[in-house]
Amino acid sequence: MNSRLCSTVLFILFFLLQFKPTNGLDSLTVHNETYYTGFSPLDSLNSFANLTKSIDNVLVKHSKYLNKTNYGIAVYSINQDKWYYRNKSKSLLTPASTTKLFTTYCILRQTETNPYVSTAVYHDGSISLDGVLTGNLYIRGGGDAMFSTSDLEELADKVKKAGIKKIKGKIIADGTFYDEKTERIVYSGDRDVVQATPPITSLNIDRNTATIIVSAGKGAQAPSVYVTPSSDSYTIINNAKIRNTAGKSSKRRKGRGSYRIDDEIINDISPNENLRYGDFALAAAGQRSKIRITTKLLSDGKQQFVVSGTINSNSTYTYRHLILNPPLTIAGAFKSRLKAGGITVNEDIDVLSREKGDSLVNIYKFVCDFKRPLNDIINIVNKESDNYLAEILFKMIGANSGAYHDNAPASRKIIDSIINVDGIECDECKLNDGSGLSRRNLTSVEALVGLLVSAGKFSFYETYKNSMSLASVDGTLKKRFKSTAAESNLRGKTGTLRNVSALAGYVDTMDGEELAFAFVFNGPNIGVYKQIENELGQILSEYYIQEVTPEMWNK
Repeated sequence: MNSRLCSTVLFILFFLLQFKPTNGLDSLTVHNETYYTGFSPLDSLNSFANLTKSIDNVLVKHSKYLNKTNYGIAVYSINQDKWYYRNKSKSLLTPASTTKLFTTYCILRQTETNPYVSTAVYHDGSISLDGVLTGNLYIRGGGDAMFSTSDLEELADKVKKAGIKKIKGKIIADGTFYDEKTERIVYSGDRDVVQATPPITSLNIDRNTATIIVSAGKGAQAPSVYVTPSSDSYTIINNAKIRNTAGKSSKRRKGRGSYRIDDEIINDISPNENLRYGDFALAAAGQRSKIRITTKLLSDGKQQFVVSGTINSNSTYTYRHLILNPPLTIAGAFKSRLKAGGITVNEDIDVLSREKGDSLVNIYKFVCDFKRPLNDIINIVNKESDNYLAEILFKMIGANSGAYHDNAPASRKIIDSIINVDGIECDECKLNDGSGLSRRNLTSVEALVGLLVSAGKFSFYETYKNSMSLASVDGTLKKRFKSTAAESNLRGKTGTLRNVSALAGYVDTMDGEELAFAFVFNGPNIGVYKQIENELGQILSEYYIQEVTPEMWNK
């Protein structure tokens, strides 16, 4: 018996040693281990069939949750230029935040030769040899939603380096690159806010959010109030009082202020979803503290903050409110920075009207600008699913075409045109906004995959691909796909609404084949949908798929 067993084992070993892998692929190294990968044409065909079967099995396993679900699944091999899997791939579905893939793709297509956004300074007068500007100084926004107080300081330094020492005129903010529809709900045509965002304007500073700091130093008679960014556009009424807390410890407290909802949280059922700008921070801060801060826009365009209540001595409270008039706020902040840099400014601040903006655009004289790579914004949009930045980019698409008076309709037309020109089948798609907060947005998984595949034809492909969240590493996929072959491999854009879960992006198979995929589910079982997405992403990343060609069959 032992001799027969030994003979059998030796025969098997001899047979395996004689077998030669096809197509020159001898082995595959995964996690420092080497596996035999000698696939025959039949093996390859079976592997491909197993991929389809594995995906179908996941759907069958969760079938009781999919009965009342509209969904679509599509997988495409970029290397082989063919579909590997399609299930309801043409069905029109609400894509949630995977809409951002359209927004970022189209802005990259539109700006491919110059992918920057600029905040520029101009004047309309003359500069004498001794550095006196007789005329107004303008700061014109191009939609840089990441523009910050420190960036404004850099711009003020550049004005000084340009030789301007004194300004005999106003500091005027020019926000006419975008229209006056600063709320997504207005231009999207939706009925609900879903998630409140700061005003969507072409001139922005600190995400159009003001930070109010109320501080009571030890022994102070009254609390101090400081607002940043510092601007002449604010008026502050300080009715707050200090409460003596001798003998008691006092902790620093911070109001919650404006909030950001991660894409992996159902982002349209927040209790604050219907808040308007003026109420936003007050409601978000809640009733925990005894300091109250309210704000409103005055008739002259300035923003008033009223601080009331009591604050413990030797303590500080911090709140955040939306900036209600970003252009005027920026004009005031710019004036402050110019003066701090030693430039004399004689007159007040102002905001350029749209009528004057149309006539002045051809007589502006350039002074300096601050440029930011668009990729800096796109990375945050796709990795972190930032709705505010996505809407800024959406309006930019229309404004870049010259549609300054009504951005959104032009943006939609340009997006449709780009999709058509690039051969992406999306005839019945509807994109009402840039973020995907609109529940009326419609697309198919086939269109999403077509978008991902088309990106490979352009110079921005790596930029676009790398802007997506990397599984288990960063962004909205940071906590997903851990300890799987998708970890540090799958790149994707997530999408989540109360009745939507979606995932679309790229993943490499075990043999390095690049796949583009899209999964979109519309229904009530968000947690289950995300589990399905995880399972499908893992299946794709763990598969070894070798192409079967006629030449292989003839061998």
